[in-house]
Amino acid sequence: MDYAREQIDFVVDQKFVNFLSEHGDSEILKGERFLLFYPLYHLYLLYRIIVQIIDKDECPGEIELKKMGLDSSASYHLFVNFKEEIPIYRFVHDIMLNRTDSVTSMIDNGTINIHSRLDNTSLFLHAAASPSISGFSYLSVAATLGRNEVFKYFLDKKTDPGKMVFISVVKPVPIPISTNECLLMNAIYHWYKSGKKQKLKEPEVNALIDTIILASRNNPFIVSDDYLLDQEIRIIWYWTKLKEIVEDVELLKRLIPLNPRAMKENLDIPG
Repeated sequence: MDYAREQIDFVVDQKFVNFLSEHGDSEILKGERFLLFYPLYHLYLLYRIIVQIIDKDECPGEIELKKMGLDSSASYHLFVNFKEEIPIYRFVHDIMLNRTDSVTSMIDNGTINIHSRLDNTSLFLHAAASPSISGFSYLSVAATLGRNEVFKYFLDKKTDPGKMVFISVVKPVPIPISTNECLLMNAIYHWYKSGKKQKLKEPEVNALIDTIILASRNNPFIVSDDYLLDQEIRIIWYWTKLKEIVEDVELLKRLIPLNPRAMKENLDIPG
């Protein structure tokens, strides 16, 4: 299958990187701003691989896998685990394309165990932007791609919104981000992709906040003082950006009850 034939809304290419540039930026600043979206970039690279293997019954040969961007280690692990893992990649592909009915069907009929370790599969562990990005769950994939209905369905299945994705590009300590930051990342991505022209309107803001509230109620740690007042770079990357991308800042006050101190401080909004 040719990935160019499918319409996706999470392309992270040079054109998108150009949208991140601001007047007077140094190359270092441009690179740092790109790190916000490294988990999304990882999924985009994985998509370009997954779409080329999901219709195959046997693992492609090493030369073909190399053309897809896999090194010898990733190729070996995929070859060994292909039969076991190909249903997982087909499922992830359905999440990527927001095929809600197919996603729910594959869980309901037992094809996929939503609680299994996605981050231990060959491609997520050895390909694309790994090991700089690790820890993806099915839930955080849905959050990063902005698949809200799929995300809510996964929450109903008792998946954990506190299972972190780790960004290890910044040394020396990996930066953990919860599904809340993944949801924010997707919203910020679309704002940048519009050239910072299309801010979130009231229905979009409320939908985003509803999803954040739902996730936070499922795991209160991700809006606790220990989490939201602990990692400065994570707050700067995601939470402080939220005020810039919405048309009506007043709507953000709905987030305050989740953690009054942290939300007022990080969003810079009055109570």
